[in-house]
Amino acid sequence: MQTIFILVPNGITIRNFASTGVLDKLLLRSGLRLVVITALPEVFEQHPLRNERLFVERLPPRRSFSLANLLHAVLRRRFYRINENASLKIFLKGHLSGRYSDRLIETMLGLPFPRSNVIYQLLRGLDKRLVAVPPEVFELFRRFNPDLVVSTHPTSMTEYEVLKRARNLGVSSVGMVKSWDNMTTKGYMAVPPDYCMVWNEVMKREVTSLYDIETNNIGVTGAPQFDAYANLSGSPSKATFCQEMKLAPKKKTVLYATSAPRINRDDPEILRRLAAAMGERRDGSVQILARLHPLDSIERYAGVAHPNLVFHVPGD
Repeated sequence: MQTIFILVPNGITIRNFASTGVLDKLLLRSGLRLVVITALPEVFEQHPLRNERLFVERLPPRRSFSLANLLHAVLRRRFYRINENASLKIFLKGHLSGRYSDRLIETMLGLPFPRSNVIYQLLRGLDKRLVAVPPEVFELFRRFNPDLVVSTHPTSMTEYEVLKRARNLGVSSVGMVKSWDNMTTKGYMAVPPDYCMVWNEVMKREVTSLYDIETNNIGVTGAPQFDAYANLSGSPSKATFCQEMKLAPKKKTVLYATSAPRINRDDPEILRRLAAAMGERRDGSVQILARLHPLDSIERYAGVAHPNLVFHVPGD
């Protein structure tokens, strides 16, 4: 029996996999076993997916400080410098590590010659030789002996140890690039996968320009996480939706989707000005539904209020 590890570290990805039916379709193959590895197994188990060949395992927690974190903070910064574009210039204005000590060391090790590809490749080689994999990850591979590892966050460090163990064992990996801008804003992959799935041909060209991945190993799939929205049979009626969102069904509605604070600090000011513009309309026929980014916080909008402005926090 063949075994596939599917890495789904956070709640949004869990929803995508559990609601689109992709796991059910895979399990129709009798000779296939799926092991979902997630930091939130209790969330995944809330979905009605039951099969004796489906296992849910907890993703081993990562240490807040480790040689791998430090090394890849340096590598990520050098990768951004070597492949700099307009978007990456925004990220490079700040530090990529959270702790002050990490930021200090990261800045020091980012020099000299931050755009040197030779130094970058030497550091890549150091990662392959020195960084260890925790015993919990060894145990997962010993128990299930996977034939394939599917990464849903290849540009994040959350799956690093599992992907590194797969690479060390010669187990093939597939990376799902989950958004159209990931290669231009988060293009650094700590463990580049053997295969990639991207939305379109533009993203395919971006991957090949950054990594030694053959074009035949990159599949153009569209946006898989949006498949669930193709079937509107379970969607609520407009009246029900408006009631849940506390909207007036007879008013025109403008949807404003915010960004993460690091990407757009101006969201509160934009909404404040939109609210002021609505105040100038005496008929009150327009309302705004502001849906917060998963990494955004409602506290950012403490001073933004209007009777025709409604905030929606994902998960609430």
